[in-house]
Amino acid sequence: MFYLAGVKFSLLFGLFFYLFLTIVLVLFNCYLSLLKEKNMFFVFFEQVMNRSLTGVYFLLGIFILLLIIYWIIKQLKFPLRRKHFFIFYGLLVGSFFSSKILSLVIKSYQRKRLLAFLDPKLDPLGAGYNVLQSKVAIGSGKILGKGLFSGTQARLGFLPERHTDFIFSLISEEWGFLGSLFVLILFFILIYRVLNVAHEARDHFGSFVAGGIATLFVFNCAVNIGMAVGIMPATGLPLPFLSYGGSHLVSAYCAVGLLLSIHLRRFVH
Repeated sequence: MFYLAGVKFSLLFGLFFYLFLTIVLVLFNCYLSLLKEKNMFFVFFEQVMNRSLTGVYFLLGIFILLLIIYWIIKQLKFPLRRKHFFIFYGLLVGSFFSSKILSLVIKSYQRKRLLAFLDPKLDPLGAGYNVLQSKVAIGSGKILGKGLFSGTQARLGFLPERHTDFIFSLISEEWGFLGSLFVLILFFILIYRVLNVAHEARDHFGSFVAGGIATLFVFNCAVNIGMAVGIMPATGLPLPFLSYGGSHLVSAYCAVGLLLSIHLRRFVH
């Protein structure tokens, strides 16, 4: 029987099948973008893929990051071999072709988001509008903020998506620097507790699940807050437990439920 991280491969079949399906969907979306003539099915499928492409890339990035973390952990116990250097240099050479790959994968609106991330003033009324208004909202909050329900950028409609993508900008405007710092401290405590659960888990599988949930929270917080302050491109990822949205909130609660289950069974043998 083949084992991975102390777990039977048959138990991880669904995870690997999801990874395979994700890669197939991404490649098929690239193929659709290159077609000259498309029927109604291809047009509908391409529209659905464009709407869910951010989530697909996000989950794929988490899976790849988990594999890298697992590889680093294994290398702390075992010495590096020559094949590992070949893999590293292969990835390094492949990175030089990333621009060509991105030109085939990303769409025009995604390219505009990247350009707006580099310089929002290139399109202040279009793709760069959200980021510029977000920075204005964060800067106008100063130290103590304007007060609850008193933010002008958010309440007068200048800040778009203030209840989902730019919820951190709303908090910074109304609660100021101290309020946003308090939110960051809460997230640091949450991630620290999740990592403690991963460390105290009774088996490798529990540690891997808890580590994946910690990675999920870190990615969401880093991307959402980075998007609000302008150091990352706008992608539409919500802020855990704060952004409006039923499906994401339910997923976060399910993740917390898994963490509680792992923590309660840490002494069970």
